Amino acid sequence: MAAIEADEPLVSKLITGVEGVEIANLNSPSQTVITGTLAGIEEALRKCSAAGINGKRIKVSAAFHSSL
Repeated sequence: MAAIEADEPLVSKLITGVEGVEIANLNSPSQTVITGTLAGIEEALRKCSAAGINGKRIKVSAAFHSSL
């Protein structure tokens, strides 16, 4: 899982095409949590970083709020 400092529409756009990743929670209007496979989360974080958006992995034991 990862917390992304962006709203849901922007995060949805950024994770489009990233296999194994989906939106898990909307913590606030400017923070969206994603969930999924480790590889998918890492790819999503790279895409966010390339777009100038901050994101941070959340250490958890499983992909909570996920269809995985």
